[in-house]
Amino acid sequence: MSKPDHPRIALQFVQPPDYRIVPATDVAGGLTPSGDVIAHFFVQHAGLPLGPVVHQVQEDGTLGQPVGDGTAEVAPPVVDRRLQVGLLISPATAQSIGEWLLSQAEAARRLGEGGDHDGD
Repeated sequence: MSKPDHPRIALQFVQPPDYRIVPATDVAGGLTPSGDVIAHFFVQHAGLPLGPVVHQVQEDGTLGQPVGDGTAEVAPPVVDRRLQVGLLISPATAQSIGEWLLSQAEAARRLGEGGDHDGD
């Protein structure tokens, strides 16, 4: 058996029991005082009612029609941004992740045009 020209290493992805996929519709953040990058991934949606929405209860115990107009008081138009996860990463890691994300976006665009998809 011949020796390979370059050393090799096997990478194994291990998924712990608490691994989860979180949705994100946008990201906010910036640089920390120490020069790292903080990225807060979030989903956003219309604001929720400020109080309870009251419904009648049917004789069989099921939820009936709303009482009144069916809505609780709602604040002036607000968009809630629900933070999902934050990443604290070095600038080099941010650059690497950014390049990978751009390559995946380009692959998705090509796939939408009938091109090949490269998923790694």
